[in-house]
Amino acid sequence: MNLNVDKGLESLADKALNTMARFNPMGLESMRHDTVNLSIGGVDIDAAATMTPLYVGDSNIGKIHGLTPTMDALYKQGKVGMQYLPGKNGKWDIHFAQGADRRMIGDGLPSVMRGLTMDASGPLIAGSLLSPNSISWITELFKQPLSWSRASELVKIQTGTDPWAVVQAMAAVSPSGWGMVNSAGGLGNTMSGDVEARLGMLEQQIINIDVTYKLTIEELKRAESSGQSFPLAGQVIAYKQEYAKWISDIIRDGLIYYGNTATGNAGLLNIDTITAWTGVGSNQALATIAADGANTTKGSKIYQQFATAVVAFLNPMKNRCKKVRATMSVEAFNIFTSAVYSDAYNPSNPWQIVENTFGAGSNQVLTGSIGGVKVEVACDPMLSGSGHGNSFNSQTYDYLVLTADELTAGPSDESQSLIHYGQPLGEFVYPVMPQQFSTQYRYLKRVSGVFAPYKNAVKVYSGYGYAS
Repeated sequence: MNLNVDKGLESLADKALNTMARFNPMGLESMRHDTVNLSIGGVDIDAAATMTPLYVGDSNIGKIHGLTPTMDALYKQGKVGMQYLPGKNGKWDIHFAQGADRRMIGDGLPSVMRGLTMDASGPLIAGSLLSPNSISWITELFKQPLSWSRASELVKIQTGTDPWAVVQAMAAVSPSGWGMVNSAGGLGNTMSGDVEARLGMLEQQIINIDVTYKLTIEELKRAESSGQSFPLAGQVIAYKQEYAKWISDIIRDGLIYYGNTATGNAGLLNIDTITAWTGVGSNQALATIAADGANTTKGSKIYQQFATAVVAFLNPMKNRCKKVRATMSVEAFNIFTSAVYSDAYNPSNPWQIVENTFGAGSNQVLTGSIGGVKVEVACDPMLSGSGHGNSFNSQTYDYLVLTADELTAGPSDESQSLIHYGQPLGEFVYPVMPQQFSTQYRYLKRVSGVFAPYKNAVKVYSGYGYAS
């Protein structure tokens, strides 16, 4: 894998790779063997790509494993299987395994792979020594589950005026001055308080996120053969392109939440000071409440704490926003939606409790209202703590993010979005490195950061579900 990361973005790159390692080890393994390049950062676009030859044949073979004199004799008798597996420096190692026990001798592979004849997919799929002509393919391609995020739903994506700029800026206008009240009959201009409109500017540099992939002549010709050699070739090519987009989007979503302080790009967690949930009054983390066997009103306590936080969030905006989104970790959301309001005094039967608890909204989003303002409660795995599989969060505790989407403002009460995210270039794909047997394509996305001129529109609590 070729990794090109600007100084100051190393932490972001590590988090992205850790996320891929956790949710798609097969994809990461492919990247490590020079089939995919990942670049993060930079404000310049490459003027040209360097053409390099693609070596094939014996020069691409790495180490040979398990070829003892005994195995060599059995191999000539057709009793030994030979298999190519990814090696180092983009080369392919040859592994020999005896057909009787299919154990690769001296392969150095993880224990989970031993005892199987594996193919280049790694530990996800056990391979076979059958000829492809002996296989009846299931035409539905299984796609490995990947992580997800709804960070882009919390902001308004702004492209701006120039997709190739170096920085992105938002102008904010604020009034000054006030009217005067004079005594009766005093029409002279003895005092002045001229009204002014002051123009300010928020500015952030633009970061490039690009993912590259190769399309080989073999892949394209197999896809053109209408399934004569391999019926899934076209789907695999499409999935490679979809996966490149997913990598780009998941990095973008991580930046929406966490930003990148080294380059001054703001995220939702950087807009204002983060407040510890357990540091507010008698608040407890949801996991602590759920584990308290003596508490028979867990749901009541969770509701009271949550309602207090939402009301405190609404008060500065005087209930003029249309909707408040409360986004929490998946673990906190599951406790939030499963805690019984009262063990002793709730008259509902078990079915009514289940229906009332899980019936509103979907498995990821609940909707309701407080004080006439629509409230949406949702979960996002990108807000979980590092101990729950979130590589973007370096802390063990999770986060609760309260955001307001729109607010009427200005003399004409014009409704406007409160949280913006700069994305000068959303999707741009172009060939960058023609080679003898393949062409490399680059999937480019350009982003800046979160613009929140009215910081009361964002409130972040740490340790809402798990304090540690």
